[in-house]
Amino acid sequence: MNERRERSVACAFCSCCCTDLELVYQDRCIKSVKPACSIAGREFSAGESDPPSLKRGGVVISGQKGLQTICAELRAAKLPLILIGGGISLESQRSAVLLAKKLGACADTPASCQSLAFARAFAESGIPMLTLGELRDRVDTVVFWNTDQNQIHPRFWERFIGVNRPPRIISVNFEIPEQIPDSCLHISLDMQQMLAHLIQLRLVLRNETQQVSPVLREMLATLRDAHCGCMIFGESLLESGYGVLFEAFRFIQELNDIDKGRWFGLMLDGEVNSAAAADVLSLETGYPAAVRFIKDEAEFSTTEWSAKRLIQRGETDLVLQVGQIDARIQKEIENHITNYTGKMKYMVLDSKTPLIQPSTWLPVRRFGLDEGGTAMRMDGLPIPIQPVQESRKIGLAEALTRLIEGVEP
Repeated sequence: MNERRERSVACAFCSCCCTDLELVYQDRCIKSVKPACSIAGREFSAGESDPPSLKRGGVVISGQKGLQTICAELRAAKLPLILIGGGISLESQRSAVLLAKKLGACADTPASCQSLAFARAFAESGIPMLTLGELRDRVDTVVFWNTDQNQIHPRFWERFIGVNRPPRIISVNFEIPEQIPDSCLHISLDMQQMLAHLIQLRLVLRNETQQVSPVLREMLATLRDAHCGCMIFGESLLESGYGVLFEAFRFIQELNDIDKGRWFGLMLDGEVNSAAAADVLSLETGYPAAVRFIKDEAEFSTTEWSAKRLIQRGETDLVLQVGQIDARIQKEIENHITNYTGKMKYMVLDSKTPLIQPSTWLPVRRFGLDEGGTAMRMDGLPIPIQPVQESRKIGLAEALTRLIEGVEP
């Protein structure tokens, strides 16, 4: 039995994008991953398998014939929607935008509402961000706001929170791993009252009121004692909307204005490149979401061209999902298919089996396993990803390139 090892492998299965993995092969199959990581171990060891058949009339297609089928459907559609998800390379996301432009289609991301809320709050507050290396080496106080690092980023603590020099930790609605010291300050806040809590913290910081709960007072004292701090925000805070995000970012800004310490912010991304989809759309069109191409020009409107509204109103007759999307958008698609049978076709280009029944699915190579490209780490650092095994399937980047060529007049 032949065994070989490949070191310094970059992982694209969460937005930590670790670059220090070692893969152990036996007869061309990946048998183990070091250091241990629950996500990397599962994904790298999955290997290639034949796609399962779809039920209720769905069709699994492959190769050139499958691409010709999708091309014909795209050309025939009156108002197609290209839904650009995560779990794919930046290059594939860009190609998906170019495909929408060639078609005169709408283009959106699954988390467009959150992307727009974050972009607006960030632009109006102007808080500084930092790299994960700075988080590991410089920061002496870390605040976790509604994050679940243990599940979505298993190695985040050992790589970036400085286990050899543990910073002070404040956890807001978050269970700290066992290896972190018991001196951490644990705070439980009602998510429904999060906006009020942030406003209260800002008022006390500016000496405009002294009426604050003992827990928030202790938290603020710890924050003001920091020399270099970072507030890490999870997806649930992002989903709270513009108001909460703006108050959180303004709180960081005022800490920097009033105190001598230096504070930074960091937004966490679950699936690799899921947040980057909005960045790619912005670079190509000037807008992070809800775009329609008219005569090669991008038109932006959250009331007209967002994926959620197009699907809810039944105005799109074809949805092409590129990459992985979250359960909420999939629920909207499922409801529309149920209520308006035959009026909207749902097609998928992705490596994973769709959560709901599409009319057509083209299985492609898995980014980070048998498809290479660029991954955007959660701090915005681009990480080159190399494929680690061969595959008989078509790559997503190649499939999109052929679709762009196929839909041209």
